[in-house]
Amino acid sequence: MIDDAAYAARLARTRFAEKGAARRAIADELRRKGVGEAHIRAALEQIDGEDEACAALVLARKRLAVSRGLEPAVRRRRALAALGRKGYSAGVAARAVEQALAEE
Repeated sequence: MIDDAAYAARLARTRFAEKGAARRAIADELRRKGVGEAHIRAALEQIDGEDEACAALVLARKRLAVSRGLEPAVRRRRALAALGRKGYSAGVAARAVEQALAEE
């Protein structure tokens, strides 16, 4: 017997910390695994918007670092796509990429 609440909380922490997955991607994974919405909401409360924005910025920096030497539009597009695949919203991804580019 598996405790859905504990499982959801552990999976959310792990996916966010180790893989940089956004709340939306984590919620989708939990739904696919059959976890109830109440447990999903509770698990995602561990990750606030600021944590997610920081993680998006870290990922944007990494993606931009590996694409140095390419055209700026290509670098931006690839970084945004990587963040999108991790489940970040378009707004969060765009802010993270723009901030990372400004830091360069």
